[in-house]
Amino acid sequence: MPKGICGSGLLDAVAVLLEKGILSGAGRLGADPAWQKRLGEVDGKSAYFFTKDVYLAQSDIREVQLAKGAIAAGIRLLCRHLGVEIGDIQEVLIAGAFGNYMSPASACAIGLLPKELLDRITPIGNAAGEGAKLAVLRREQYDLAARFMDGVEFLELAMDPDFQDIFVDQLAFSEDEEDD
Repeated sequence: MPKGICGSGLLDAVAVLLEKGILSGAGRLGADPAWQKRLGEVDGKSAYFFTKDVYLAQSDIREVQLAKGAIAAGIRLLCRHLGVEIGDIQEVLIAGAFGNYMSPASACAIGLLPKELLDRITPIGNAAGEGAKLAVLRREQYDLAARFMDGVEFLELAMDPDFQDIFVDQLAFSEDEEDD
C-alpha cells in the first residue's frame, strides 16, 4: 500500500494539477469545479485525492511553495550578485537523489527553476559522493578540488535586504496571480 509521494513525484503532481487547472497559480486547490469529486479534506484542510490513500493536501502544496520561493529567490539573487541574467546561464547541474529523479519540465512548470533554462538542466546524481571518491583515489583530483575551494565565495542569501521581497514574489506558481 502506498504511503505517500516522493519529492520528485510531488513536483510532478503539482505541475499536473496546475496544468489541469485544479490548482490555482496562488496555490489553492479547487480552481476548476470539474475536479470537485477528487477534492476532500484531511485534518480539516483541502486535499486532492489521486487514490483513496494517496492525496496531496493543501499543506503539502504550501511546503512546495515555500521551497520553490526560496530556491527561485536564491537563483535570482545569485544572478544579481554575479551580474548575470538568467538567460546567460549555460548549464544547470542538479545533484543528489532528488535532482537525479526530478523532472526538469515539472521544476520549470511550477517556477522552481526558470523556464528559459529547461533545455540546459542536467541531473548528475550523487556529485558529492563521486567527487569524494575521485579526491581519495587520485591526488590530482584532490588538488583540483582544493583549488576550486579556494575560489568559492559564500553568499548568505537570507541576509540580503531584498531576499524577503523576492521570496514572497516567487511563492506564486504563476506570475499573474498572487495570494490574497
